Amino acid sequence: MEPGSMENLSIVYRSRDFLVVNKHWDVRIDSKTWRETLTLQKQLRHRFPELADPDTYYGFRFCHQLDFSTSGALCVALNKAAAGSAYKCFKERQVTKAYLALVRGHVQESRMTISYAIGRNNTEGRAHTMCIEGTHGCENPKPSLTELVVLEHGLYAGDPVSKVLLQPLTGRTHQLRVHCSALGHPIVGDLTYGQASGREDQPFRMMLHAFYLRIPTQAECVEARTPDPFLPTLDACWSPHTLVQPLDQLVQVLQAAPDPEPTEGGPSVWSTWHLIYNPLHLTAATWPRSTSLYRRRSLGSACLGPVARCPNTFLPERAHHTAMGPRAGALVSPGFILFMWLTAHCSRPQAEGFSQGGLDASRADVWAITLLFLPNASTSLLQDFWCQPANRLSRDQLSALIRRMASQQVLLKAWQLSCLANLAAQHGLQGDFALHPPDLLLFYNLAQVREADCRAFTRRAAQGDTELLANLPDQRAALQHSALACLGGRHPWLSASDLLLLGILVCDMDPSIIVASDPHVLQNLQRCPRLTPALQAALNTLLTSGRTTLGPPSSWNLEGLKALGPLATYISPSLWMQVQEAIGLDFFGSMVAAFRAGTLSQHDARRFVTSFLKAKLVPSRPKRGTATGRPCTHGNITAATLQDDLFLVHYDCLQLESCLGSRVLRASLDPLLQHPLPAECQRVIKAKLAQIYPSGIPEEQLQLITSLVYLYSRTEIGQWNITSRDTVMALLASDVALENQTEAILQKFLDHKGNITSALLVAIGGSRLCWMSPQQIQAIQPSEFRLAGALDISSCPQRRKDILYTRAREAFSSIGTMDTYYHFIRPYLGGAPVEDLQHLAQANISMDIDTFTNLNPQVLQNLSVDNVIMLLGQNVVDLQKARSHPIITSWLHSKNRSTLDELRLDKDPAGPTNPTSSARLTTRTPNTTPWVLHLATTSGRPGNDAPTSGSPPAHLGYLPLAVGLPSSLLWLLYRSTLGSSWDCSWGTCTMAPEHSAVPAPHAGKLGLVGGAGHQLRPRCKPQAQGT
Repeated sequence: MEPGSMENLSIVYRSRDFLVVNKHWDVRIDSKTWRETLTLQKQLRHRFPELADPDTYYGFRFCHQLDFSTSGALCVALNKAAAGSAYKCFKERQVTKAYLALVRGHVQESRMTISYAIGRNNTEGRAHTMCIEGTHGCENPKPSLTELVVLEHGLYAGDPVSKVLLQPLTGRTHQLRVHCSALGHPIVGDLTYGQASGREDQPFRMMLHAFYLRIPTQAECVEARTPDPFLPTLDACWSPHTLVQPLDQLVQVLQAAPDPEPTEGGPSVWSTWHLIYNPLHLTAATWPRSTSLYRRRSLGSACLGPVARCPNTFLPERAHHTAMGPRAGALVSPGFILFMWLTAHCSRPQAEGFSQGGLDASRADVWAITLLFLPNASTSLLQDFWCQPANRLSRDQLSALIRRMASQQVLLKAWQLSCLANLAAQHGLQGDFALHPPDLLLFYNLAQVREADCRAFTRRAAQGDTELLANLPDQRAALQHSALACLGGRHPWLSASDLLLLGILVCDMDPSIIVASDPHVLQNLQRCPRLTPALQAALNTLLTSGRTTLGPPSSWNLEGLKALGPLATYISPSLWMQVQEAIGLDFFGSMVAAFRAGTLSQHDARRFVTSFLKAKLVPSRPKRGTATGRPCTHGNITAATLQDDLFLVHYDCLQLESCLGSRVLRASLDPLLQHPLPAECQRVIKAKLAQIYPSGIPEEQLQLITSLVYLYSRTEIGQWNITSRDTVMALLASDVALENQTEAILQKFLDHKGNITSALLVAIGGSRLCWMSPQQIQAIQPSEFRLAGALDISSCPQRRKDILYTRAREAFSSIGTMDTYYHFIRPYLGGAPVEDLQHLAQANISMDIDTFTNLNPQVLQNLSVDNVIMLLGQNVVDLQKARSHPIITSWLHSKNRSTLDELRLDKDPAGPTNPTSSARLTTRTPNTTPWVLHLATTSGRPGNDAPTSGSPPAHLGYLPLAVGLPSSLLWLLYRSTLGSSWDCSWGTCTMAPEHSAVPAPHAGKLGLVGGAGHQLRPRCKPQAQGT
């Protein structure tokens, strides 16, 4: 897009009533100052003198505004009536706008919602600027909401930048510019809100462009898309290198999405890609009552009928046409369906908010419709699978869902797979294992596998990732035992056909079997996520024997070594000493190149380099008590030297100390650290940096020393100056544990008025939460916890889990249903007290076994057998698969024999081969109906842990039905046993005295009240009257 002139005004939409122009950057819309020789108003008068209206001051009616520095789509009304209709759309928030921008830094999260309130800045010297709530001098901040989707990562004039698509859901002054700046990713070229120190004098314009506009007036829908100005062919300074999300797919979403219903006072009614990526987010946002997402009129149960019966609502026929038509894209279909279903959901009349399970039912319906009508739907919706809504799927729908996951190779986590396997068993779907994901087969009940299917089942399951069974040790052992049984029993060696059948299961085999097996065992070992020391020894013994296709080490060639893949990083120094020097050096160079290209992890690269150099180099460590310095014998290190992949072969750590000058280190720190330096060499670099920067390493250099961070103490980190979120993410990106460093780095950032945002939490990972101080955890705003989603804190020490749970519960307490609350709080339940777990048990949430094994062991001791049965629900069968897990074993030993008899489990777990253990677990005939727990009724038993208020205990007599019946039917049966005085409108019931007046809590909310140590108590909505 060339600079603006009087002659080059571009029109992207024209009708009798409207024009949409592509405004140039650095051009005002209008001006009363005679010095402004070029304005949009003057361009229009020059181009369309006949359209100018003499009744207006400027001759044209501009429907909205764009900043002086912003380019892109701007709508002009050509008469008074058209201006009024457009104004009405803006007032009622029916307008859809989307902007393109280049922002500083690489935005790590692919999508995010920015919700900082924006006010006017009354600070001296900052007149006519805006600010976010909480900053000094910020007056009258108002709620503001922006959606951001990352399109590309790249460089602009050598600096890292991201290309993003922005959708303002509110219309505050300078909103997009302020929100991007508040994130730490200011818009490139923004002189007002951009970064200081002269960085914004590089671009020729502010990189913000109004890309898409839709105004659905009554007479016509004004829809316009302007050309993308941020292309390398148009700006040589912009060099993209990583595609995150294709722009064309998001355009299809914009064009296919419905127009929102009129509303005032809240944010824009829809954000299509927001719902695609995180459809649960708005349930926890700050707009639950003003947004028309929650105020759609209910049109009855005919919403899936013909158009005439249900206007302005989603039709499956429309979805099919959209998905298969020319504008279809991988992202359009599930997002469009999900948006329409959540905003026009009309299965029954509702008050504000969702009823118990309402969102779950919506999610289940969305999955069902996606399977029926959208065969090419994106995997993003399927990856967000969780069991509560899946309970509502029919057998055929669940079968189709599992098959779709297999065909699209959807990767699920252990907590998802364990409960999905139980759902499949309840519906009798295990027999279709050949069409199911291999990872799912790992969790299936092996006793239900027919003998005739043994080999086929094993071959399919052996393609999965056995690390998913980390918390199910008995299932993992049983899987290996079952596989060997298919081969006719245990053998001292494995043939090529055996190995083909066993796949990744070989990784759990005895090392002596691997050494004696067919050489094709190397292909099996390549699939092992990591090799234990015993397996490493077996690998090197096998390679030393010369029985593999590589032959003896002295005859190895480059192609053979590359074919070993990750196994090459485990080769011992003694074997490297036998490899020809030229071959070894060539392979070393290829491994370093792979590390520098990012295809080899730092951990694997350092293991390989350490082993190789130990074999190829004479140890050069000086004797204790001698001088540490020695002359540089290999020539001074230069920038060119550091580009050599054999750099570490030519320069050992002592030569590195002698030959590396301060000037080269300062200028070439990044290429130096792109080599997989041994720990001793890393210490040399750290010492030299301390000499160069005695007062602390500058921030621009800090972003380069990710691999060295683990060497620094709290005191040394205290000298650093950390002001940028990018610096924090770079320093904490290391794959090593940074117990002491994490807290110190974050504190330096917070001391410079930084904020721990959701994007930062996602970028550094949940494990970093483990090492934050309690004060830093408390500083995280609840909204940021919600936006960050499920973070894995399973590796945290118990004290941190307790703190994180308390903070997470505060963040999620306002979420509208217990099922949805559980979905958010699940990763943090390792810190939950016994009272909260008991209340969750009463809510029938059916906790998965993976989450259960991460609970606080001491808290678990205080849960009765009844508590555990109700907490696990349909997943209680998985106790058998995890009975050797330390948490389960400890809990079993705390119970007496009579209570354990209810579970049919032993205190001392038997091995997978013990027939007694199997007999005690189930009395059914194999390969028929799924196993069902035989439970005794607990009502009236002394010591029963049922609470005296709130939700009553579930009838344990119905738990066998929970395994065999759909949850909706079970709920009808359960509810029919309750008296009329029970209020079950939310799926959890409270007893109301007859003729008593029940005060109505906040409409549509099911929250959690009280702080740490208080009981978790659902606030139930009373029975609706007259709605």
